[in-house]
Amino acid sequence: MMNAAAGIFLASRRKPRVPYDAELEYLESTGTQWIDTGVVPTNTTGVLIECTVPTNNSRDNIVVGARQSSGGTRYWIDFDWSTYDTFYFGFGFLTPRADNSLRQYEGERVQVGMNYQNGRICTVNGEKFSDLPISGSLPTITKSIYCFRANYSNPYTYSGKIFSLKITDGLTLVRDFIPVRVGTVGYLYDRVSKRLFGNAGTGDFVLGQDVVPVEYILQTGTQYIDTLYPMADTRREVITVDWSGHSTTYREFMAGAASGSYLIEMSPTGYYGTAPTNLSSIQVSQKDRIRWDYTVGSRPSLYINDVFAINDTLVRVPTGNVMTGGVGRPGENFPKMKIYGLDVFTDADEQVRKMRPVRVGTDATSWDGAMMDVLTRRVYRNAGTGAFTIGPDKAA
Repeated sequence: MMNAAAGIFLASRRKPRVPYDAELEYLESTGTQWIDTGVVPTNTTGVLIECTVPTNNSRDNIVVGARQSSGGTRYWIDFDWSTYDTFYFGFGFLTPRADNSLRQYEGERVQVGMNYQNGRICTVNGEKFSDLPISGSLPTITKSIYCFRANYSNPYTYSGKIFSLKITDGLTLVRDFIPVRVGTVGYLYDRVSKRLFGNAGTGDFVLGQDVVPVEYILQTGTQYIDTLYPMADTRREVITVDWSGHSTTYREFMAGAASGSYLIEMSPTGYYGTAPTNLSSIQVSQKDRIRWDYTVGSRPSLYINDVFAINDTLVRVPTGNVMTGGVGRPGENFPKMKIYGLDVFTDADEQVRKMRPVRVGTDATSWDGAMMDVLTRRVYRNAGTGAFTIGPDKAA
């Protein structure tokens, strides 16, 4: 059924097939809540975490970690804003010490990785930040890794948000945590073991908004999503839409980048063009859920529903970020279409965005349409004006 006033489809509530009521955007600790992951670290243990960088509080802030005793028997990621004013990370006695450059992200979300299997590097937001050398004999740690603090007599608690946490042993994923709630109580749910991991501290986690997958979000003329990924680094873009309600007056741009560089446009007569090429055109029928697969390059190509459609000739390098519509000349650029998904790939065919429609909020009067990158669980909200119309909940 549909709540006409809110423009939201309200799917019938069904018994979930998972042991929680809703996924959350994040869990936030105020400094006394923490979770035991149950994983004992070794020199092949890897971590990939999405979290916020704590603001200057003149102390250690260990977001994940374990320490056997004093000295170098430790494995952790530490935003140390105390006397040392630095960023610690690693395994062993000579935990590599970086500088305080991560202060530029204070209060913001970052992705931090420690990879001991491939290259032994620490990454920040997907880019190499530092090597992870291991000097001398490796310490023995028998304690499990905690998140939101260290597993140690001095806990070095972390006040901040965790959006996701992956732990690997070599090439094997052993924990894949996402924040969830049962009623009003927050947990981390491990998608590997299918188990809930609860608060082992005191007080209650602060809960982020519910994130519920939906079939689609509908742009009604003024909304769009900015993926924040540069068009110049994009090799291929795949978008699935229903554009049967497109304008018969204006040209509309389904997907592409700002600054006049488009990938897919619909003309009033039902033709598509593929600037930044020479705007070669091909007429297609107005069908529900058309999958457009566009590859940029010296000889760009377009597939529609996996069927080859046309080649073009690149005439300029696109600029700006990849967006769902919202590009081009004012008044001619906002398509009216349902968006089912958007995938973005690099030249190396690495997928950097896997965007799927969701609704975010806390109750039936506050839901907003958005898209979540399921690779990182980052939610991308409306970059335009007004509100998306939200489709029905996606079947479990």
